[in-house]
Order: sequence, then C-alpha cells, then structure tokens
Amino acid sequence: MPSAPAQSLQVHSHPRCGDRAPHKLQGSARWTGQTPRFEGAAPSTPPTVVGLHRLVLQLNIGSLGSNLQEPGVKNVTVKTVTLSGTQNGLRIKTWAMPSNGFVTGVLFQHAVMVNVQNPIIIDQNYCPNRAKCPGQASGVRISDVTYQDVHGTSATEVAVNFDCSKKYPCSRIILEDVNLSYKDRPATASCVNAGGSSSGLVEPKACL
Repeated sequence: MPSAPAQSLQVHSHPRCGDRAPHKLQGSARWTGQTPRFEGAAPSTPPTVVGLHRLVLQLNIGSLGSNLQEPGVKNVTVKTVTLSGTQNGLRIKTWAMPSNGFVTGVLFQHAVMVNVQNPIIIDQNYCPNRAKCPGQASGVRISDVTYQDVHGTSATEVAVNFDCSKKYPCSRIILEDVNLSYKDRPATASCVNAGGSSSGLVEPKACL
C-alpha cells in the first residue's frame, strides 16, 4: 500500500437509492463506508468528492493501526448525511496496537442521527476477542477532528464517546452545535484520554 497520506477526501450525500455495489477509490489510506461501501482513499490531487446515500448504515474511518508501518489519513470531510437505527454513527476506529499511523483534519458536518447506538465515537481500543493486542495501546495519533451541526437521537445514554489512546491522547477535538438526546432526555458524554473544546449549543455537555 502506498505510504503517502490520503488527501482531501470529501463525502457528501446524493439522493440515490438502491446502489449497494462496492465503490473503490485509488489512493493510499483506507476509507470504509457502507451502502455504498468505499475502500481506498482520495488521490493526492484534491479535491475528491464521493457521493453517499441520504441514508447510510454507518460512516467509519478505520479500522486503522493494525500494522506498525501504515499511511495516515488526513483532510477528510463528511457532510449532509442521515443515519437511522445504526450501531455506529460517525466513528473513527483504531486497533490497540503499535503503529505510526495518524488521523488529522477530519470534519463531520450536517449529520442527523435517528436512534443511533453510538452517534459520535472514537474507539482506539479496538481489539476483537483480545487476541492480538491485550494490554497494548494504539499508536495512531488522532488530532483536529471537528463535529459540526450534528443532531438527533441516541439509542444509548452515552451519545458522545471518545475512548482514545493512553499513549497518544486525542487532541484538538472540537464539538460545534451538537445536540443529541436519549429517550426525550439529555444524553451523556464520555471522554478518556481526549482533549479539545466546544462551542455553540452542545448537548450532551462536552467532557473535553
């Protein structure tokens, strides 16, 4: 896989239905989305614009960090999407393993959540069955991630969950105008090894 980072990958919705075929982009880092699915990343010449359905199953940057030598992901924009009844909403996921990878310059903008279990989540402790990485910490550095105009309902009480690496904490995470509720009452937020700021109306109250 090429070593250069992904450049200026933009994802936004288009009103198309029924397209469930995989879509691939030539590039350097991995982008995975479903309905439609995207694998690959933007080429080095920006911008690259990719269309998603108005309704998608999840938006996932990852899994990253399964290899020590791995290209980074940078300058990703995801905008104007609706997620309904999904397990995850806007997710960044990395293995809890040593890696020189990184994620930086990500913007999630204008997203609607409808009964989503994990509307906003960064999971840097991914280790299925604890097979390869018990007791390890993710080496992927996550910084400059912005969530802007994200609103709707969470299927779980914790609507915002930043579970970052104990070795390389997430930095400069920004919440702007985020309003998520749980069963007609305020949801909660959880932050572990995460730093950043919030502005505008932010519910649940930011824990950064």
